[in-house]
Amino acid sequence: MSIALYRTYRPGQLSEVIGQDHVVTALTRAIENNRIHHAYLFTGPRGCGKTSSARILARSLNCEEGPTANPCGVCNSCISLAPNGSGNLDVEELDAASNSGVDDVRDLREKAIYAPASSRFRFMIIDEAHQLSAKAIDAFLKMVEEPPAHLKFVFATTEPDKMPNTLRSRTHQFNFRLVSTRTIAGHLQEICAKENIKAQPAALMMLAEAAAGSVRDGLSLLGQAIAGSSEAGLQTDEVAAVLGLTPRHLVNASISALVADDGPQLFTIIDQVVDAGYEPRRFASDLLQRVRDLLLLEVAKDQAKALIVVPEEELTQMAADAKLIGAARLSRAADLITSGIAQLKGATAPRLQLELLAARLLLATNNEGIAGIEQRIALLEKGTKPQVVSAEPAKPAAAPPKLSTITSPQKTKVEKVTVPVPPKRASTTKTSEPESEALPVADLAKLKALWPGILETLKQESRVAWTTFSESIPLSVSDGVIAVAISDMRVLEFAQGSNHEEKLRTAIREVTKSDGVIALIAASDQTLGRESIKSNQGAKINDETIEEIDGLALLERELGARPLTDK
Repeated sequence: MSIALYRTYRPGQLSEVIGQDHVVTALTRAIENNRIHHAYLFTGPRGCGKTSSARILARSLNCEEGPTANPCGVCNSCISLAPNGSGNLDVEELDAASNSGVDDVRDLREKAIYAPASSRFRFMIIDEAHQLSAKAIDAFLKMVEEPPAHLKFVFATTEPDKMPNTLRSRTHQFNFRLVSTRTIAGHLQEICAKENIKAQPAALMMLAEAAAGSVRDGLSLLGQAIAGSSEAGLQTDEVAAVLGLTPRHLVNASISALVADDGPQLFTIIDQVVDAGYEPRRFASDLLQRVRDLLLLEVAKDQAKALIVVPEEELTQMAADAKLIGAARLSRAADLITSGIAQLKGATAPRLQLELLAARLLLATNNEGIAGIEQRIALLEKGTKPQVVSAEPAKPAAAPPKLSTITSPQKTKVEKVTVPVPPKRASTTKTSEPESEALPVADLAKLKALWPGILETLKQESRVAWTTFSESIPLSVSDGVIAVAISDMRVLEFAQGSNHEEKLRTAIREVTKSDGVIALIAASDQTLGRESIKSNQGAKINDETIEEIDGLALLERELGARPLTDK
């Protein structure tokens, strides 16, 4: 009957501890300089070498040739404390997970007062020390603070925050770290060579990734994979099946489908994943890992190869995929997959959730949507620095049908329509009835000419209000009412639910020295004209047809609209 690999290849001296060079160096120098403390606290995740290092420390200090960082391995103490040795009476181990009571500690304390039977020091190794009860820790404190010269303590814990400061302050603390995937893979390769087991590098990399930084977990998984391997040794597909991973070809095909925007192919892959019995959440996790690798390849370029754990033959295709998708789309896809993984946890219909995630990914990688967003961002960036132009002489305004005089600010909300441009009419001069005695009613031509300056003044007052009206334009002035057209319904609804129109009115007063009640209306881009929107960047408005449109009168005449104040 074979012994588990993590027991067979347990380190016997400090130089054999994997991936903890900072701890090994510090302890080695302490031993060589004869600066050994009486109590140590080893902290870190499971399977990274805490308990093994504690035993090695006891072996190094009790070696007949020592204290030495390299035990001889032939003396009685070294043999008994070897990884598969019989044990030593002078080295006591207490598993605090099952012996956490004060009585267990008292029994240990009674043994500690006696001198070692055959060794230089008596060692007390307390594993999972954070599970000791409060009274058990209190029973330890005095002894840890002033122990006998022959007594050494080593506390090992995965949760150092649960250790009381009164105990931590009496120890030298060493923090063990997770071991890198490549280091674990190299260690597994050495063990396979010693065991005469053939193994594909990709298969060992899978095992190292699954170990998640724990050397012991990696050895356990390696032993499981070897037990079920064929004569050909460890094969990638077989190891993936043992670990429950999604086959790499399915993950690669999913990425190819996203690159090609091939919805049918992506949903076919999902059907294969579900029918083969693979866990949907695991598939999403593997897909997220691949998207992360692609994002690194696109952002970090050549430096990303040291951060990505994939077979060398896949890097070229991955780099091409990353370039085609782009960093922005990959980042968006990663966000969607992360949310999808959370939704898949405990889902009653995991296949449905996975298919919905696939649909979101296809939408997120759609070029037209990204291009539209980039175009909108570019337009907003261009509108941040409008140029103020001088006012042109006012043109006579067309005479609209008479409307009821509005004496207080009102919001006229009309469904988004495309307003037709009527034929030109003869210009007549009309004097509007002033709403305010202090300032004259605003003139449409003057408003249009000075609109960029008005927006710049509004920007200084409120950037939020400026953003709201950055793509607006005055459409008409009638009976003291200034109709301001906004093409985006969402922006229009936001403006109507805020006090930004009053801020716009203040800016109009300040720039034009005239006044009027603001009425916000909706209109399509065709009605406003893209040239009209761009006029906010400083261009003059010379479209006489639009100048002659009286917005409120036109809506009333063509669509039967009326102000909300009418009964």
